[in-house]
Amino acid sequence: MPTVKNRPRYDLRAKILSVGAVGMLVAVLVAAAGWSGLSSSQSSSSQIVALDTLRLQVAQISRYNSDVSGWQVAYAWDASTIGPQAAVAPDSANRAGFVTSIGELHTLLDELDVETMTDAEKALFAEITSSWDAFEAVDAQVVGLYEDGTEASKVEADGLVVGAGYEQYYAITSQTAELGESLTDRADTLQQDMTSARTRNGAVVVAAVLLGLAAVVTLSLVLGRRVKR
Repeated sequence: MPTVKNRPRYDLRAKILSVGAVGMLVAVLVAAAGWSGLSSSQSSSSQIVALDTLRLQVAQISRYNSDVSGWQVAYAWDASTIGPQAAVAPDSANRAGFVTSIGELHTLLDELDVETMTDAEKALFAEITSSWDAFEAVDAQVVGLYEDGTEASKVEADGLVVGAGYEQYYAITSQTAELGESLTDRADTLQQDMTSARTRNGAVVVAAVLLGLAAVVTLSLVLGRRVKR
């Protein structure tokens, strides 16, 4: 008899505990959804920062591309004004500017975070470095011909500057622009994905809260009726 008499009390206690359990479950679901969204957002943010850094470096490479070509044209012009040998002498300002600029370009190329690139971007970067090697090979021929000092050598060197040299420069410019566009597209896609993930995460949190509230309210009503009885 005492066991039967106390059963409603235990049943009531169980219902009260179930309401609390539902509340705890809602809190856990909301926390889990928030943590998942935060982790995903941090990962995407880190990737975007890495891509932005790489994009800035590629933009710097593009500027150095123009500088190197500009200095070459300048010392080639000197060959027609102060003489070909003087144009490529160590104390020639324009030739020294070319050497300094291309040295800084190589430093920048070496500092590039290649690991952040996709396989296609790595292949494109390899093409860029290969094109620069070809450009410098042409430049070495130009310098050798100018150092020869003859008119025929000068004419041949001038032809290389505006011919094979320009061809390599235009290839480098095109390849660098393509790499920059690829990095920009990836960064934009990551940004869009991160925004979409935040939206989905917010929807999950709201849904969890609403479902939890509905469950708590339902249990509370049932419990209220039980207490009234």
